[in-house]
Amino acid sequence: MKKIIELLIKSFDSELNNRDKIDLSDALEHSKELQMEQCEYEIIRNRLFEIKTPSFSPVFEQNVIRKIRQLNDEGNIADQLFYWLVYGFRRLGLSAAVAAVILMVFNLGQAEQFSIAAAFGVSDMILEKIVIKVLFL
Repeated sequence: MKKIIELLIKSFDSELNNRDKIDLSDALEHSKELQMEQCEYEIIRNRLFEIKTPSFSPVFEQNVIRKIRQLNDEGNIADQLFYWLVYGFRRLGLSAAVAAVILMVFNLGQAEQFSIAAAFGVSDMILEKIVIKVLFL
């Protein structure tokens, strides 16, 4: 019975040889169950053929092509990203420098004497340790 079902399924996809055709037709004549199974396979096969694959409209394709050309005209995306990173870090660096100057001026205003250590708000001992570590690294 398994061979007959295999022949039935194969008959939908390709041409059977004469011997297999005879075997399948004899089995179909004598078995109502096999006839019902053939009918079920045909229904499933027809439903599968009715399913349309989704596709994009020509308008969508044109919009994508236009956007790609527009990006190419504007320049390389990596170049644009690099530009924005440099621009952003430049602004950040400028803001940090202004904040550092304001803090140094504040520290100098609070200090009793005018020195680099007072500008950075550290004692002489701590400053010496920092300078030694930086010089001998």
